[in-house]
Amino acid sequence: MVQQQKDVNKLWEFQFDTSQWIFRGGTNNNPREASVPYPEARHAQGMWADEKEAALYLLGGTVDLEVPIHDNTMHTMMDFWKYDIARREWQQLKLFNNYPSFRTEFTPVQIDDGRVYIFSCVFIRHQSFISCQAD
Repeated sequence: MVQQQKDVNKLWEFQFDTSQWIFRGGTNNNPREASVPYPEARHAQGMWADEKEAALYLLGGTVDLEVPIHDNTMHTMMDFWKYDIARREWQQLKLFNNYPSFRTEFTPVQIDDGRVYIFSCVFIRHQSFISCQAD
């Protein structure tokens, strides 16, 4: 039996004190049809937490296309999202000036002063060490 893989865009929170998972949002519907913004279903994205901002950040990843482009059913995203933990809301952020190219399968690391570093990924022609400010 062949199983079909499908990306989801559901956010879950694990609470260590109760050892329980809590559903925080997302649906199987197309986000463009939603009344509130949230990211498209994807996989292999970069995601990190900013404790001072009480926020999660999501960058890039790969989406499965229902209609293939040039016989390819995968598309690398270049969008940037912030999830406000207190308000339980997603907000799409604008990318300005110098920013990383489309990427998937990478791991961002945030340091104490708020900067986020990403190194390497898939689908990049010129590899470099890139820093971006998380604000």
